[in-house]
Amino acid sequence: MTDHSYLLDDEILPLHHHDDDRKDAIAVPGPDGSLTVHTGAGAQDRASRSATAPVADLVTELSENGIAGGCDEQRRSLTRRTTLRGALAATGAMLAPSVLPRYALSSAHAATRGTVIVVFMRGGADGLSILAPLGDPWYGRRRPAVALADAQTRPLTSMFGLNAVADPLMKYWDSGQLAFVHATGNTSPTRSHFEKQLLCESGAPVATASVRSGWLGRHLTTAGADQSTFRAFTMGGASAYALSSTLPTPAMASLGSFAVTSADGVQEQVTSDIREMWAAAGGPAEAAATRTLDAARQATQAATKSGPPTVSGYGGSAFGQAMGEVARVLRAGVTPEVVCVDSYGWDTHVNMRQGDGRVLPYVLKDFASTLDAFVTDIGPEAMSRTTIVAMTEFGRTADQNTSGGTDHGFGSTMIALGAGVRGGRVLGRHPGLTASALNGGALAIATDYRDGLAELVSQRLGNGANLATVFPGYTPKPLGLFTAA
Repeated sequence: MTDHSYLLDDEILPLHHHDDDRKDAIAVPGPDGSLTVHTGAGAQDRASRSATAPVADLVTELSENGIAGGCDEQRRSLTRRTTLRGALAATGAMLAPSVLPRYALSSAHAATRGTVIVVFMRGGADGLSILAPLGDPWYGRRRPAVALADAQTRPLTSMFGLNAVADPLMKYWDSGQLAFVHATGNTSPTRSHFEKQLLCESGAPVATASVRSGWLGRHLTTAGADQSTFRAFTMGGASAYALSSTLPTPAMASLGSFAVTSADGVQEQVTSDIREMWAAAGGPAEAAATRTLDAARQATQAATKSGPPTVSGYGGSAFGQAMGEVARVLRAGVTPEVVCVDSYGWDTHVNMRQGDGRVLPYVLKDFASTLDAFVTDIGPEAMSRTTIVAMTEFGRTADQNTSGGTDHGFGSTMIALGAGVRGGRVLGRHPGLTASALNGGALAIATDYRDGLAELVSQRLGNGANLATVFPGYTPKPLGLFTAA
C-alpha cells in the first residue's frame, strides 16, 4: 500500500463487538493526543474524514499484520511501530497513543517531600550566553559580535551577569530561590546531541551495555514501591529516557487529552465495552486495562478541577504549553514525585546575537517567561514544595563562528529554582577562556553534572542511600546546591 508517512499502530485501531449495532468501532487519535471513537453505522466513513490516511487501507494493513480487529477471535498484541509496550498496549492505544498511565493518582512520597521537575534544554544550551562571565577578559575577545555587554546583563557576581532577556528570573535570584552551576556537564568527549543526551539521561559515565535505564528510573525503583499513576511522568509525546526502568511511567501531551471520547456521544458505553473485552482475558491484562481506564477517569476529573492556566505569561513554545499543563496537574491537587519536560531550540549554530528575532534571545526569553509564569500559576504554597532543575547535553564553543553562532562544546550551565535551592549563588569553578584552559575550543567542564543531580536525589528526593545505584561508577562530590526536604 502507499506509504502515508505515519506510525500505523498509533494512527487508528478498529475495535470489535459481537452481536450489537456497535460492531463497527474505530478509534482515531487527534493532533492533540486525544482519541475519538466512531461507532455504529457509517463509523468507517466518519473516521476516514478525520484520519490522516484512508481507513480502508489502514484496516486492511492492521489485519494483515496481526493487529486485533475484524472478526478474528484472537487477542493479538500490537507488534508494529508503536511506543506502547506490554499488556497495556491495546488499551493504551484506545485511550491516546502517547499516554500509558498504570496506577492510581497521587504520590505518597511527594506528599511529604514535594515535586521535582527536570527540564532538559535540548540542543546544547550556550551557558556563556545565559550566564555571561563578564569578569573574564577573553569573553569579549573570543566573541566580538556575540558576547553580552554589561548593559545586556543583570549583575549577579563580580564574574557573572545573567542575560537580560531572562530578567523575569531575577526576582527569584534576589529572594534566594535561584542558583546556577557554571561549567558543568557530562565529561564524555562526544559532541553528538544524541549520544550526549543519552549519556546525561542514563547518568552513566560512558555508553555501556550494563546501563540500560535512566537515572530517575533507577531512583524510582530503589526509593520504594509507590504505585501511583502520576508518581513520575513526562509532559510530552514520549517518555524521557531519564525515567526508563522496569517501572513504567506515562507520557502525555496534556492532562485533558488523556481520556476516552466518542464522536457519537457514547463514551460510557465505549469504556464499558473496553472493560468487558479485557475482562475476558483475565489476569494481568485485565488488571492493567482496569488501571488504565481508572487512571483516565481520574485524569479527566483532575483536568476539569484544575481548569485552564490562571496566568497568561507562558511562552508560545511547546515548552510553555507543557509547563502550563504541569501547572494544571499541581493545581488539581495531584502530587507527582518527578516530572520531566523538554525545552527545544538551543542548538544555536547561527544568529545568536541579541535583538528581536535572534535565535538564542528568543528561546531564552521564552524559557524564563515560562518558568516565571509557572511559579505564579501554581502559587506560593505549591511552589514551596516544588524544585525545578534545568540541564543540557553540552555547551558551545568559546569562539563565535562565521555565521554569528557557536558550535558544539562541553561545559554549560545548570539552573536550579524553587524549594530547597540554596539560591543567590553561582556554584562551580570558572575554568577560564584562555587557549590553554579550553577543551577543544570550548569551555571546559569543571563540575560533573552528576554532582548537582546527586544532591537533588539525596536532598530533595530523599534517596541518598542508593546513589551508587542511581549513578553507577561515580562518587558524587559535595556541591551545596540543595537543602534537605
